[in-house]
Amino acid sequence: MKPKVAVITGASTGLGFSLALQMASQGITTYATMRDFNKKRLLESFARRKKLDINITPLDVANPGDVSTCIEGIIAEEGRLDYLINNAGVGYFGALEFLTEDEFDKVFSVNVKGAFFCTQAVLPQMRQQKSGRIVNISSVCGLVGMPFQELYSASKFAIEGFTEALASYLQPEFNIHFTLVEAGQMSTEFGHNAIKNSTLTKVKEYKEILKKIQRRSKIDKFAHDSVQSADLVAEQVMLCLLQERPPLRFRTSDWAEQMCKFKTQADPDGKQQYKALCVE
Repeated sequence: MKPKVAVITGASTGLGFSLALQMASQGITTYATMRDFNKKRLLESFARRKKLDINITPLDVANPGDVSTCIEGIIAEEGRLDYLINNAGVGYFGALEFLTEDEFDKVFSVNVKGAFFCTQAVLPQMRQQKSGRIVNISSVCGLVGMPFQELYSASKFAIEGFTEALASYLQPEFNIHFTLVEAGQMSTEFGHNAIKNSTLTKVKEYKEILKKIQRRSKIDKFAHDSVQSADLVAEQVMLCLLQERPPLRFRTSDWAEQMCKFKTQADPDGKQQYKALCVE
């Protein structure tokens, strides 16, 4: 029996990087994709050191032509596609009044359009083979609007609705399972870049609000200790992928559960919501 085949987007750093290594270690034929192909050397180095075979492939998820070419090529090569991990994402940490149209377009092109285009590209094959797993990397910000993360939250709220809608008819009819990973705080290049590029220092009042948020984080031991490594979150995603009936959604830490409890306590894993919407 041929190994299962996975495509991971945004695999140059962080969670996508860790997932590529962990999936390959499980014997899954892994295609690790990234927009900036110059960043492939680090993943190549880790794969070589661990004696793992990973196919590193260039892919700009915001370009529908690029997505089609990439996915069609993988299916032609492998004859199947079992897992899609929509992980590619960009952040924005700042006040709405300083948001530019280019920044808005970038966040929605990668975070929303990217997931739409990639999912659209894999569905014909998964529907034909009547099996597949699609994991959309969301965030606590996909359920809770966080201070100064309104643009990022909007993009992740969109992914939540997108995933719920698809699961309601594709899962029961074609055995294509969807899962939202509502990640908590991760120590990755993604978060550091979002804060580094912030515009909050332009307005005194916003700067003071930011200081309050930072002070609260420092004294809140629960929040401070909640920052997870990408490797740990990747392990949780792997456990989810191996389940026969994975949840529609799950949070990756106790901190994430606490932040989302007012939205999720009636239906923590989304299975009740799924049953209410399910088209059977």
